[in-house]
Amino acid sequence: MHPIRRAFVFAGVVAVLTMLIASSTLAANGRSDRGVHFFQGQKTCMPVNGAPHCILTTSNLGLLMGAGVAYISVPPIVGEPGTPSHRIESDILLTTAAVAGSRQSTANGHCTFYISTSTGLCTYSGGTRELKGFHAEFLIGPTSVAPNVYSVIGKYWFRGANDNEQD
Repeated sequence: MHPIRRAFVFAGVVAVLTMLIASSTLAANGRSDRGVHFFQGQKTCMPVNGAPHCILTTSNLGLLMGAGVAYISVPPIVGEPGTPSHRIESDILLTTAAVAGSRQSTANGHCTFYISTSTGLCTYSGGTRELKGFHAEFLIGPTSVAPNVYSVIGKYWFRGANDNEQD
């Protein structure tokens, strides 16, 4: 094996191991020192008026149970069908489920979802009411449960008014 190729392989292995250790630690602790929490759930997606719409059907964060995710960019689907670049690329609006006696909360974000692999990344930054200060990075993946059902895992955190929304 050439020295350059060996270096790339080694760097890749180190990166994967670092991610596994970090995610395992986060999952085991449930949160980090910075108030980051582990999220695990599933969503079911179907087209509504020509755009994807998803409902979180399971969630380890009660606030997000039953929440809807609307894909609001027009058109949300880009790239040539049948190619690796065929994807959903859209701004999104997360809306908590309606509960009697309370107003729904929302959070803005963006999703990139690759149709050929059924994988993607959704990020959120800021929200209203109970989702005020909500930030998240969620990985989306396929499941064996049923078509249009996807796993959602990642990290989330809330920032208070004194945090100035800076990293």
